[in-house]
Amino acid sequence: MKLIQEIAKQLQRAYNLILTGAPGTGKTYIAKQVACFLLFGKVKIDDLTTKETELYDNHVRFVQFHPSYDYTDFVEGIRPKIEGGFEHCNGVFKDFCRIAIEGKSRNDTLPYIFIIDEINRGELSKIFGELFYSIDPGYRGPLGRTQTQYQNLVSDEDIFTKGFYIPDNVYIIGTMNDIDRNVESMDFAIRRRFAWREVLACDTMDMLQSLSPSLIKEAELRMNNLNEMIISDEINLGCAYQIGASYFLKLKKEVNNFEELWLYYIEGVIVEYLRGERDSQKKLEKLKMAYNDISLLEEMIIEIDNNIQDAKTTEQNIEDEEASVVEIDYEKELRSIDFLNYLSSKQTLNNKSSNAENHISLKFFIDYLAKKDKVLRTSKYRTDIETAVIKVFGERYSTQTYWLLYELQKKAMDIRNQYHEEGVLQDEIAEN
Repeated sequence: MKLIQEIAKQLQRAYNLILTGAPGTGKTYIAKQVACFLLFGKVKIDDLTTKETELYDNHVRFVQFHPSYDYTDFVEGIRPKIEGGFEHCNGVFKDFCRIAIEGKSRNDTLPYIFIIDEINRGELSKIFGELFYSIDPGYRGPLGRTQTQYQNLVSDEDIFTKGFYIPDNVYIIGTMNDIDRNVESMDFAIRRRFAWREVLACDTMDMLQSLSPSLIKEAELRMNNLNEMIISDEINLGCAYQIGASYFLKLKKEVNNFEELWLYYIEGVIVEYLRGERDSQKKLEKLKMAYNDISLLEEMIIEIDNNIQDAKTTEQNIEDEEASVVEIDYEKELRSIDFLNYLSSKQTLNNKSSNAENHISLKFFIDYLAKKDKVLRTSKYRTDIETAVIKVFGERYSTQTYWLLYELQKKAMDIRNQYHEEGVLQDEIAEN
């Protein structure tokens, strides 16, 4: 959210902005999020209402440049007619500016955002033509009116009959990869009219949260290891060559595991990075080793297993000391909202944690308590308990990653031990 806000503010000041960065960092998606934020203060297009979606479609245009894209596609040109002959037609950008001007005349205060994906893949001097003048932020509006190549064909009734201009409610976002070979050919006249914002691979790692929970931590670890090696002195490629999170989203459908992801998608990119490099094969092997180094994750899993074993030992010790443990009607109290209120009042939950984390924390705590009473192991009571938790802490739920699991295991043990040591649960609930 912070990244989107920062880019949105930069775009509002500059009018023209290019997002650059390593492949797979989600620049195109960010551009759409920025447009959504400027229009409605939201960052997820999926969260838009039906009316907002209609407004979005009217206020945002998306095109992708390529070597065959030219002035007639973008601004205006002569096009053949189906019935024969030719006619003068506006290009996508000129037509979009006309819509923005008409909107402003109707007191439409919303911005109009034009997104150009892969802006560097087109021959910009041919595509923009005389618009190099008009897109300058200092010449927005009628002040920047210019005569186009086909001005003599514009009718007297046309809004641009005296010349074309870009209204001040139109904003342009371009995206490009820093390492594309045709970046160097970008005209300096266009460079100086755009603000630039680099999107780093680490800026968009939150994209990985859309993966299956069991894959998130490993994806983060492999991506970080690989990118750290890419910028290391051994490889020395730089941040522009890092691998973005979008590559790892292929784990959803395109590939079955991390090995296939490397083999089918990442390795080919790395090979291209290293083309012409001395010892390219050795460097490739080092990068592959870094990608496959999940020793930290394995150590963490071992620690979790040890913690679970400690929990079982603690449970056995408590059972051996039943004489000193206050007997509780678990079935009654666990299904009680008062019990959940008691947990909150005892600060067993972190008030700064999200509802989802608190939900999971309670779920683990309940799992521990359930070991003391077989009746709570049935699905019926487990469902009742989780329903009660949702009523108190909200409906958001996030399945644990290994890191979160580890922290919650410790928290659950602390809560449980405190619960048995104090032996005051019944009294405090009665007082409530």
